[in-house]
Formats: sequence, structure tokens, C-alpha cells
Amino acid sequence: RNSSSLRNNNNNSSKLSKIPPPSSAPRRRPDHSGIDEEHLDATMPMAYVEFKRQKIKKYPVDGVITPGQYVIVDGDRGQDCGLLVQITAPTSDGKLSVLAMEGSALEDQRLRVEQGRVIRVAEPSEVDMLHNQIAASERNALRACRQKCKEMGLTIEILDCEYQFDMKKISFYFNSDKSVDFRDLLYRTFGARIWMENINPNVKNVVPSGPS
Repeated sequence: RNSSSLRNNNNNSSKLSKIPPPSSAPRRRPDHSGIDEEHLDATMPMAYVEFKRQKIKKYPVDGVITPGQYVIVDGDRGQDCGLLVQITAPTSDGKLSVLAMEGSALEDQRLRVEQGRVIRVAEPSEVDMLHNQIAASERNALRACRQKCKEMGLTIEILDCEYQFDMKKISFYFNSDKSVDFRDLLYRTFGARIWMENINPNVKNVVPSGPS
């Protein structure tokens, strides 16, 4: 799946494989938030949910949901929607049972558990909204952001953007050789909380004060 596949592909069918924990994991955005796993129920299944740009997040889930389905999860002061690619659950003999979409095996220990949990399986109408209404809004927001950068004379490359499912937050991904923040201007344009992430590995992301 490429960075925009979760917005462009309505075919949720996938092969499942029951596999042992893998020795390597695909590239994904580092996770800097989460909760202390020591305080979680050790028998609780864990769900691995994929969003745009190969971003994987790990959530507790009540019960077992078959991978390959879209799920609604707790987001940043709201709700988000992503593709469930893997689920793990301890077995009675102390081993780890792993059910994953083919080609989506992930290393359990490399991701922290997110705040919140998987709420439920997404309704077909919500999946349709993700692939159509929200995808269209992201394309419009990307064009508008690039135009704003041009008007402000900013020489940065805006690569992608992603709305949280409830559209209360929008993330912009850009490449720049220095830290840049113009969220105040974008907030007035989009009326949503703004997150800006510089994907340049040589520049530290700085989270300044202001609407976010």
C-alpha cells in the first residue's frame, strides 16, 4: 500500500495468515505517544491499524476483529478510521497468537500502545466517506496549502496531508531543511487543528505554541 492507498482503494478483501512474530517490520513513522503497557490487561488483544503514509498505530481492542476491515479508533480529541492489518492475542499457554493480512507482519515490541482503543468496526458508509469525501477534502487542502506557501514565499515541499476521520484535525507532511511553522495561518483557512510534520531526517520537528 502506498501513502494514499487507504483513500483510493475500496476493496477490503485480503488474504489472512496466522504467523509467528516476525523478525523485522516495515518502515513506518516513529511513535512518541502512548500509555504504560504495564498497566494494561496482559490478556487483552492488540490491534495494529494502518493510516496514510504507512503509519501504523497499536491499540487495545475488546475481542478479536478479523484483519482486513476498517475500524474506528480513538484519535486526537476525536475519532479516526484506519485499516486493521494485524491483531495479536496471548494464548492460554503463554504464546502469542498473530493474525495478519498477507504481507503486513509487524514486530509487536516496536510500537507503543496508543491512548484510547479500537471502538468498533467501521460502517460501509464510513469507509465510503473515507475514500471519497475525506480523500477529496485532502486533495483540496493540499492544493490550498501549497498555494499559501507560494504566496508566503516559503520554499518548502508540501508532500501530503491527512484529515483525521472526524475532520477536526489535519496533518501536513513537508520537506524542508529548516523548522517551519505557519499553523496559525492554516487554521484560519481550514478551521481545524493543524499538525505539521517535517519528514526531513536532518531537521528536528518542533511543536510550537498555538492552535494544534
